[in-house]
Amino acid sequence: MALMPQVPHSADKKVRESADALAIALRANFDGAALVEAVRELSSRADIVQLPVDAQGIWEAGLRGEKLDAAQASARNVVARAQFLDSTLSARDTAELLGLDQSTVRHYSSSGALHSFVHKGRLRFPRWQFVGSEVLPGLSEVLADLSDGVHPQMVEGFFTSENADLVVETCQYTPAQWLAEGRDPLPVARQIASLGMII
Repeated sequence: MALMPQVPHSADKKVRESADALAIALRANFDGAALVEAVRELSSRADIVQLPVDAQGIWEAGLRGEKLDAAQASARNVVARAQFLDSTLSARDTAELLGLDQSTVRHYSSSGALHSFVHKGRLRFPRWQFVGSEVLPGLSEVLADLSDGVHPQMVEGFFTSENADLVVETCQYTPAQWLAEGRDPLPVARQIASLGMII
């Protein structure tokens, strides 16, 4: 793998300041350091899977209906990935949130009771699967039908996007909202089973 060129200290400082300004302008929930890290990861293509541009519309509502050139799509992918990683919890933070020890959280991850993925050798747990300090009701039943290898951003998009098949009195629900209200997980499980075949 090619090494990233060394950036002079003064230039590196300007990059960080610009990234901070961009994060503020975007009203993002991540700082410039996270954005710079995401750009570096995109450049190196190491230790992270990248969501194909044509699949972004499934989980990133801001891209729906837009025709983007490759540069725009790539830039938005960097920002979206930084936001996504910022919205996840470590095993320790997840254990604290749920009032469990880390070994139990890791067991829940390996058994499919919680959704997680590995980033830089560490488990990360997306926040969408929690309501307060509880796991979404019925989540383990739904995750049992999730195919292996589906990109975690796509999984998040599935759970956080309104779904035309989850409707009550003309109100569309996201799968996460549907489960949070204690509704039958079966319709969500049926849909997630084909998630890996969408692309």
